[in-house]
Amino acid sequence: MRTPTRVVLAARAVPPAMGTLASRAFDSPVQQIVFQEYVDSAREATRRVADLEDPIRTAAKDWSLPPGI
Repeated sequence: MRTPTRVVLAARAVPPAMGTLASRAFDSPVQQIVFQEYVDSAREATRRVADLEDPIRTAAKDWSLPPGI
C-alpha cells in the first residue's frame, strides 16, 4: 500500500542508514506519530550501542581472548 507523503519529519542527526527512513512522512497523523516513535527508538538503540562500544574495547584489551570480540 502506498501512502502519499505530506508531513516532513524534523531534521535531526541520524546515522547514514536512517537518513532515508527518517525523511519518510505520512498523511495520517497517527501513522506519522507511530513511525516517528519507531525512528526515535532506532536512534536511541544506536546511541546505546555506541555508548557501550568504547568500554567494551577498553575491557577487551585486558581480556585473554580479544580477537573473539
